[in-house]
Amino acid sequence: MPLTGFATSFTSSPLTTPLGQAPLPKPSAGGTTGAQAVVLGDTLCRITADKATKPIGLLGNIERVLYPLWALAVAALTGLRGAQLPAILRDGASAGVLATMSFRLGAAMPVLATVEGGVAMARFARVVRKRSRLDKRIRDTDAGHTRCEAALRQLAASRTEAAVPAERAMRRQQRQALREDGRLDAFLVHRHAQAERGDSDGKLFASATTLSRDGVVQGVAAALGGIQVLNRALPAMAAALPWTGIAGCAASVAMSTAHIVTGVVQSRDSRKQRAALHRWRDVLRCSPLATALAGLERNGPAATVCNAQPLSKRQQGIVGEADPAQLRQTTEFYRNVMQYCDHRLGEAIDLVDKDAKRAGLRIAYGAGTLCVNGAVLGLTVAALTTVSVATAGMGLLVVGGALGLCWLGFAGYTMMNWVKRRRALEAAALTARQALLPAAGDDAATDKAIGTACAQIDATNVAEHRHLIAASVMRHLQARGSAQALAERSLARALMRTLGADAEVVAAIETAQTPEQCRVALKLVLRHLDGRCIDPAGEQQAAPTRDADGASESGAQAPDDAQRDAHEDARVPLLHRMADDASAG
Repeated sequence: MPLTGFATSFTSSPLTTPLGQAPLPKPSAGGTTGAQAVVLGDTLCRITADKATKPIGLLGNIERVLYPLWALAVAALTGLRGAQLPAILRDGASAGVLATMSFRLGAAMPVLATVEGGVAMARFARVVRKRSRLDKRIRDTDAGHTRCEAALRQLAASRTEAAVPAERAMRRQQRQALREDGRLDAFLVHRHAQAERGDSDGKLFASATTLSRDGVVQGVAAALGGIQVLNRALPAMAAALPWTGIAGCAASVAMSTAHIVTGVVQSRDSRKQRAALHRWRDVLRCSPLATALAGLERNGPAATVCNAQPLSKRQQGIVGEADPAQLRQTTEFYRNVMQYCDHRLGEAIDLVDKDAKRAGLRIAYGAGTLCVNGAVLGLTVAALTTVSVATAGMGLLVVGGALGLCWLGFAGYTMMNWVKRRRALEAAALTARQALLPAAGDDAATDKAIGTACAQIDATNVAEHRHLIAASVMRHLQARGSAQALAERSLARALMRTLGADAEVVAAIETAQTPEQCRVALKLVLRHLDGRCIDPAGEQQAAPTRDADGASESGAQAPDDAQRDAHEDARVPLLHRMADDASAG
């Protein structure tokens, strides 16, 4: 069977059972705002344990063995066919040991193609099953999500700066009721399932395309190739099925065409995705939070917090009372977080650019194999038996083998890059575990461990601490009772709104308390930090909020001159402004 195209896809493996740990502590009693540090830390350890120890899975291991083995087989077969050319020119036919070895090795190609088709079918089935589970989860939590969303919206609207203690206590009781009656769990699970459902759309299309090419078209080609092998071994069968040679060549032509079509579709999708990512990056870089953080060295930490999102005069005065050293550490932390978010979007753009190049190579490979397979089909239809025709046919098979070897080598390179990215995520998970495990079971020690680890984050190691960043952002969202807490909460809210979270999601994360609520809330924070929720068409800036818990946030105020100047500077790219500020400092 003439060599046809091969494709691979690498999707994440199914989740495995987290590492066993001590039982989680019970959540704190009603009246508190959010989770204890020990609950948050232990929950994060479980998330990172799953991420750091998750195996590649059966399908991934099959691919890791399949493609190197296939590349070796293609290289050996191409070499054997090339070695037969002198014998064909000399004797008019290929015979002897080389022909026998070539035939036996060629018989393995349909088997390898069948294995690849089976992997494509299994991946498609996995995506469909996960999509069905997400749809069921969304349906099951829809009623609770709707009720909780209305309650969270009502709670936010009822906040007043001058609320009496009884009203504050009533709101705390309402939040506790949301936690205990399951509505908050339903809201968080529903939102996270919706986000995953959106991801599954692209995965479903990609896996369906791969299945159509590698499972259907290549499956037909592999079946016909297997029949041709049997025809060589059973002359009686060859006489009964004289058309299999032409049909096999036609299937190879169809496979080459499928590669071209796939490459065109991937190229189009890459252009659309690149444009979307650039829009998301512009939203991030031109946000009020980015503008405020860019002026940190010039305006100071207190003014930076006040410029990050609207605050009343009273709130601005409260922020000004915070400890300057702690306030600067917090603002520098969020400046590093914004740079991490910008870097993640940059990595996504680089991956899309690589996908576009891969699509171009796929088109070129498909066009090359189409020419080879089309020429072989023409010779097969002509049924010519001259020496020159036999030589040309063997030469075409050698060229096709060389093209297939190049494509398999590129597929192996792509797989190596995927493994490298996977190991980087595993390293980040291990970093979080190493920081939090020594403090397991101790609330104060866990809180101190998160704060110490985040204080050591800078522009060079921020990507290694993504889980700790998520935990710190969640702690800041739930902070209450001091000027420093108001500053942390204001910056955390501005960050989440900039990254695409609506007010209800932010309020739900602030309210999360139980281990399950913290687990889903942390995953939502991580998703936003990765830049997967930014909506350029939506409103990213936080609306003025009024919070009566602890240091209050109240009343929309007209922006002062510093705020107006900050908005005027929003057109300057974030990283350029950071570099200017660093050099000025």
